Amino acid sequence: SPRWDLRSPCVHLVARRYTQLITLFTPPSPAVNPDSRAPTLVAYNRPVMRGGIVADDLTGAGDPAAQFVRAGWQTELQLRPGKSGAQVVAVTTDSRNLEPADAATAVATAVTQLRATGVIHLYKKIDPTLRGHLRAELGAALDAWSPHAIAVVCPAFPAMGRTLVDGTLRVNGVPVSDTALGADPMTPVTESHLPTLLHAAHVARHAGESAQALADRIGASGPVAVVDAAEDDDLRRVAEALLLLGPGAISVGSAGLAHHLAELWPRDKGIPLGISSVSSVVKGNNAGSI
Repeated sequence: SPRWDLRSPCVHLVARRYTQLITLFTPPSPAVNPDSRAPTLVAYNRPVMRGGIVADDLTGAGDPAAQFVRAGWQTELQLRPGKSGAQVVAVTTDSRNLEPADAATAVATAVTQLRATGVIHLYKKIDPTLRGHLRAELGAALDAWSPHAIAVVCPAFPAMGRTLVDGTLRVNGVPVSDTALGADPMTPVTESHLPTLLHAAHVARHAGESAQALADRIGASGPVAVVDAAEDDDLRRVAEALLLLGPGAISVGSAGLAHHLAELWPRDKGIPLGISSVSSVVKGNNAGSI
C-alpha cells in the first residue's frame, strides 16, 4: 500500500499547519530484498508499541504524526492501512468532503484494518476547528474499535489559541462558529458547542483535579465524553486520564492532545526486534533536530 515518508518534501509542506517549521530527517534503512515474501527481522533502537492515528485528510494525519516523531517514536504515514514495522502508524481516510455515510464507512474500514495490523491504541484526529463529519466518523470508529469502547474528545490546543471551556470550542476567545470558519464553503462550522454537535456528555474542567478523578468522571459519562481544556496543564491531565482508562478509550483531538500522548504512551524498556515483510517502507524517527 502507498506510504508517505514523513521527511519527504510533499509531507513536509502539508504538515505546516501550525506556525513552526517541522523538519524531519531520514535514518539509514536496512537492506531488504524487494522480491522476498519472508518476514525480515529489523533491529530497532527504540521499543515497539503499536499506536494508530486516523484522520480525515493528509494534513490532519501528518499533524499528530509529527508530535510522535518529536517524542522519538518510529512513525509512518500511510495513504491506507498496511503492514508496517513502525511503532505508530498514521492513516488518512480522505473523507472530509465525502457524504457522512461514506465518511463513516471509510473510517470504519481504516480502524478495522489498523486493528488487524496489531494497533492497540487509537487516536482519532479531528479538525481543531470542527470541520468535517465528526459525529459520523466518531460513531464509526467506536463501532469498529470495540463493543465497549469509549471516546474521549478534546480538540483544544491552548498553545495555538484554541480552548474548550463549558463545551464550547473557542479560537482566540471567539466561538469557532462565529469565526470565518462558520462560512467555510465546503464544510461550514455551524455549532461551537461540541457536546451538542456530537450528542455527547460534557466533562467540565475542575481546577486542581487529579488525573484519576478525571478518569473516573469520564468513565461514568457514557460512550462519548467531551472534556474541557483551557490551559496546557488541562490538556496534559486529559492525556494522563486517557492512559488510566486504557486501550478501550479512543483519544479524539488535535495535535495538542497528541503531543502529550506521545510523551505518555507506555514503551517497553528493552530493545526489541521489529518484524516487517515490507521492503520499501521508510519510517520517521527523531534522527535530527526538529
